[in-house]
Amino acid sequence: MNLSVEKYAVVLEGLVDTEASGSYALDIVERVRRLRAERFAFERRQGRWKSFRQ
Repeated sequence: MNLSVEKYAVVLEGLVDTEASGSYALDIVERVRRLRAERFAFERRQGRWKSFRQ
C-alpha cells in the first residue's frame, strides 16, 4: 500500500489515539502525542488556533 506523506500523517494521528497502539508501541505513541502537542502549542502561539470562547 502506497501512502502519500499527508495521508500517512492522517492515519498515524488516528492510530495514536487508540488503546491498542499504546499497548503495542507505547514509546512511539508517546513521542507522536508529544510532537502533536508541541505543534498545537506552536500554532496557538502564532494565533492560528483560536478558542471557541472568544
